[in-house]
Amino acid sequence: MPAQPAASHTGTATILFTDLVGSTTVRRRLAWAAMLLDRSPPGDAARAGEPIAAGLAEVETLGMAREIVQFPRLNARMASPRVE
Repeated sequence: MPAQPAASHTGTATILFTDLVGSTTVRRRLAWAAMLLDRSPPGDAARAGEPIAAGLAEVETLGMAREIVQFPRLNARMASPRVE
């Protein structure tokens, strides 16, 4: 197999890096929102709205099938009051 110039692999490396960083960011937003909803002092449910909205936009852009269903579930948890 002949050697290929490094430039021919730049596009693939960029896509892989973007997916890696994007998936890490999405999972961090998912965990942060879940923690806020689990903790539930006053104001935390409202604070969870930002990472949920941003994470949902990212999973739709990245096409992350497993995570795309988790953000609407968090949204539903945010909308319903927690009963203990």
